[in-house]
Amino acid sequence: MKLHELIRKHPWTEDRTPYPIWEEMLRFHPYLREEGDKALAVLQTRFGEAYDLLRAMDAEETDWMISMWPLQFDEIATFAVSGIDPQDPVDEMGNRKPYMLAFKPWEKWLGMEIDPVCFHELSETEVLAFILMEITYAGMTPQRQNENRQGLIELGEGDT
Repeated sequence: MKLHELIRKHPWTEDRTPYPIWEEMLRFHPYLREEGDKALAVLQTRFGEAYDLLRAMDAEETDWMISMWPLQFDEIATFAVSGIDPQDPVDEMGNRKPYMLAFKPWEKWLGMEIDPVCFHELSETEVLAFILMEITYAGMTPQRQNENRQGLIELGEGDT
């Protein structure tokens, strides 16, 4: 299933659970609760707005895949989200090199297939929660993400 298909399948709010994706985000990222109620309400709104933007965007065709694997930080079990380029060679363990996706354009994310293995350990809303955290890492909008990407490029050009 491609990311855009999964996002369109699950609205930010649902009748049975007001904010199922947000609740999963809080469950897997409990440190967000430390910000206090007011900040938490702002974060919930901002993530909801980002999610709605993603639902309205068109996907760009790509052969990249979204992959996830479990990680443990102190007492917190979480999952890492990365991109896999199927054109990369396979290593001796049968894996391809994972890439950080935080600065990939959102349209490309939306066109990526989600590795079916992700759904062996996680529900669809859990997968969406992890992906939403990662996709918004570099900015809550595509424009902000692009500004941050350009800032890094300019910073790197200053080193030459």
